[in-house]
Amino acid sequence: MVTWENGTTSIIESGWWQPHMDGPEAATRLYGTKGYASVFPTKLKFKIGGYPGEFNATMPQRSEHCDQVIYDRQMKHFIECVRKRETPVPGLKEGQIILNIIDAAYESSRTGKVVVL
Repeated sequence: MVTWENGTTSIIESGWWQPHMDGPEAATRLYGTKGYASVFPTKLKFKIGGYPGEFNATMPQRSEHCDQVIYDRQMKHFIECVRKRETPVPGLKEGQIILNIIDAAYESSRTGKVVVL
């Protein structure tokens, strides 16, 4: 769990299996006080007054979680940065932020205390 300066709390979970869903092993979801959104499968659920509403976007069916072209573009970008001696985006700074969050999560788990970054 990450609590941000404005009081918002984020929960980050990683795993290869989700017991409540068929299909892909990974997803990105955003939950709020008025509803939630999901990326792959794309879905948006929200409440209007006391009544829930739902909108489901239709997405093309895929046989893989991520199309290979995504990885191809990432590798092409990385190789171009090496050739041009440029910093890839995301780069070292963003990677270090992620590692700091992961280290803090392990430390919090080990000590049972909140780690402030």
